[in-house]
Amino acid sequence: MTWAEVKKEFISLAHLMELPLTEKRAESYFKMWADMEPDLVMEGLKRWSATTKVKRLPLPSEIRAEIQGEEAVGMILLAIRNFGYMRPEEAREDLGDLWRIVEMLGGWRRVCESEWTTTTTAQCRDLWNQIRSSNGASRRISGHSEPQDTVEGPKGRVVSLVRGIQKSQRPHKFDGFEDPPDEES
Repeated sequence: MTWAEVKKEFISLAHLMELPLTEKRAESYFKMWADMEPDLVMEGLKRWSATTKVKRLPLPSEIRAEIQGEEAVGMILLAIRNFGYMRPEEAREDLGDLWRIVEMLGGWRRVCESEWTTTTTAQCRDLWNQIRSSNGASRRISGHSEPQDTVEGPKGRVVSLVRGIQKSQRPHKFDGFEDPPDEES
């Protein structure tokens, strides 16, 4: 997705909500989102507009919060892939503040064995946003100096990993793991 497409959708959202949106105001929004990927901004706009109960445009920080929740999910999924359930100490060190989500979801082994459906993804994202808003965690995902940097490189890899799970709505299969054989009754 390009910034032009995001801008078009943003203007459509304002029109749908019957809100005035000047070119200058729209440009201000996009300047504040310039450090983010257009796909993530669009995803944040969609999620915000689907859940809002107020007739106003989102603040840029509200969209950023939606996006940071998505990055938190991606970081946990990457840690599962990189460390597996047998190396929780390394995963804990790598995840920093995100480890609190792991604890809230039942611990590292349970998180590794979870079926990452859209519900699990949403729970994880919401927990991160709660932690972040309660000032119990840094504003950025700890251990990563720039918001676009991840364990595995550019933010795009995290986005594609999360989107792949959301699209499939199936449990994520991790390398080296096989489903146990079905037991016959």
